[in-house]
Amino acid sequence: MHMHRDDFLFQHFVGSSRRSHRLADVLGRLETALKEHFHLREMEVPETEDRLRWGLLRYLEAASKKALGSQVMLIVIDSINALASEASSHGSLHWLPTELPVNVRFILSASISGPIGARETVRVRTSINSICTSNANHMCDNGASGDAKDSNEIGNNPSTFSQGSLILVHDDQRIYMELCRRKCHFLRIAPLTPEVREKIITEFLRHQESQREQQQGSESRIFVLEESQQARIVGAEETSCPLFLRMLLYALHVGATLPNHHCPPVDEQLNAYLGAGACPTRIVAQLLEAVKASIETSEDGSHRTKGLLGHVLAAVHASRNGLSDEELYGLVDLAMGTTGVACSSMKAIFVLLKGMTLVVDGLRYDRMSREEYLELLGKTRIHLSPFAYNNEHRSFSHEAFARVVFEKFVKTSEARIRQHELMARYFQRFPSCPRKLDCLAYHLEAAGLWHKLKEALVDVENFKLWWSPVHKKEFLSLWASLTNLKSTSSRPASALAGTTKEMRLPTSTRHQV
Repeated sequence: MHMHRDDFLFQHFVGSSRRSHRLADVLGRLETALKEHFHLREMEVPETEDRLRWGLLRYLEAASKKALGSQVMLIVIDSINALASEASSHGSLHWLPTELPVNVRFILSASISGPIGARETVRVRTSINSICTSNANHMCDNGASGDAKDSNEIGNNPSTFSQGSLILVHDDQRIYMELCRRKCHFLRIAPLTPEVREKIITEFLRHQESQREQQQGSESRIFVLEESQQARIVGAEETSCPLFLRMLLYALHVGATLPNHHCPPVDEQLNAYLGAGACPTRIVAQLLEAVKASIETSEDGSHRTKGLLGHVLAAVHASRNGLSDEELYGLVDLAMGTTGVACSSMKAIFVLLKGMTLVVDGLRYDRMSREEYLELLGKTRIHLSPFAYNNEHRSFSHEAFARVVFEKFVKTSEARIRQHELMARYFQRFPSCPRKLDCLAYHLEAAGLWHKLKEALVDVENFKLWWSPVHKKEFLSLWASLTNLKSTSSRPASALAGTTKEMRLPTSTRHQV
């Protein structure tokens, strides 16, 4: 199937951000994209999941009527088995229309595992009068994964796309049964072949070498895999899963950056990673233990590095849209009650984070220059790191990382709430700016600090930004949540939500978290 430049393409990857799992967010993004692309000015995008579900077919039909000639609407949603709905359990396809306009195509991916301990995962693609596929990047621990050769069958065989088709894969028997009921066709995607694994390893090593050449003067050791070690990795049954292979190569590479007494030989690492019960999360857990021991017993190790790794990873875990290096430094200082954490220790953590996180840039507050940003941090007496300022914000690139971090360093819901409270205290220091609005309200709400949240909303300087087109919708949503909270607690509810006339004017307040 070939896309024309005028065709409509929508892509959503469940798990790429904290809110990406919410069905309401997926449908809201999709309907907003349809409205903007096809100029559906008369249609309003609903705000509740229920109305978004009912409005999806209406949007698709309206956009289909405005499509030109053979223009196609292609909608790609990865890992639908991980979508979370307010009205139904995981695995429900209640939001997906049973009939689609003739020029609409859905490509929906998911994965299914067999019994615990099974190595093979069924991969399918399905649709209403079409086929379905799976994505190799979002596998569960014991899953195998898709071969690119199979996925190409879709593109090379246009007949598989009948009118009104959906393409889909499942991870849940409920999804599978529903797709069977809709008489969808299925395509199984095989695990990675040894040839593909060998190519991935070769390319990974080549990429690491090129990165080292670009970083002239780097003191890190060269990451090398001997032919016998590469053959062992290729021959391991577990590496047929792309997620497992990715985690294994990542752990071996990070291990090469650790001091000699914390970095066992590659063969010993392979024995540990490929042993009984091997799975991606176990690799991550073992790696974090090695890095933690390396940092806390380093030459500059002292009370200033005790628990350092946990503070950094817990902050990234609790963040809304990721954190910059500067913000990580400030949060660590606040959490540990110190100023100026050892540079070498943080550098080791940033090496670890490079493979664990994806980088988000271009956020609203990143339009400020370096000088403006440093002035902002200076006003709030936030510690500046010795590294150069950048616009990059780190967020975990896979839910496997987030899961291990929670189990090892957060552990309880109470600890998670305390982390949100700490981060609220940090962002409270910022003067009124879009970054403060994005983060402070989020952490106050997550921590259940409703009185503090109300103060943040009605503060005069904050309100000037809240009542702008970019932030107004979120402001109204937060204000409505406060009103609902007040109503459910059997207190007299004031009319706060709705129009400007119904809202109390903000008053100047000074507050601390």
